[in-house]
Amino acid sequence: MFKDMGNLMKQAYDMKKNMQKAQSDLKKIEIEAESGAGLVKIVMNGKYQVKKIHIDDSILNDKQMLSDLISSAFNSGVSKVEKAIEEKMSSVAGNMNLGNMKFPF
Repeated sequence: MFKDMGNLMKQAYDMKKNMQKAQSDLKKIEIEAESGAGLVKIVMNGKYQVKKIHIDDSILNDKQMLSDLISSAFNSGVSKVEKAIEEKMSSVAGNMNLGNMKFPF
């Protein structure tokens, strides 16, 4: 019984260490999202921080279009980051049955 408990504790420790590494790795990723066929591009990291924004000169005079395209690119970036987080954390979790847990915790 104690042998099983020790094995379980080691697995939990390894899982925690792997999750911490995955979270650290996610901070370093950069996701590019765009809208308006590339008129607005946003680069976002795994912590949802926007690192770069590129706006094509041709839309600078149309505030409403610019606003819509920035919102769209940002929302696309958030979706891509969420997908990257889910994929990374799922690979760390491996075959463990975690139910319907959403990542990150």
